[in-house]
Amino acid sequence: MGTTQSIQFLLNDIEKNQYFLPEFQRGFRWTPEQVKNIFQSKTTSI
Repeated sequence: MGTTQSIQFLLNDIEKNQYFLPEFQRGFRWTPEQVKNIFQSKTTSI
C-alpha cells in the first residue's frame, strides 16, 4: 500500500524542487510555481 502525504507536505516538496512533471512530446515544462498553483487551486475549490 502507498503512503499518504498531506497537501502541505507536497507543496513544501514542490518549493524544494522535489517533484518534476515530465515532458510529454512537447516543449512545455511546468515551473515549480505552476505546480504549486495547480495544487492550491484544486484544494481550495473543494
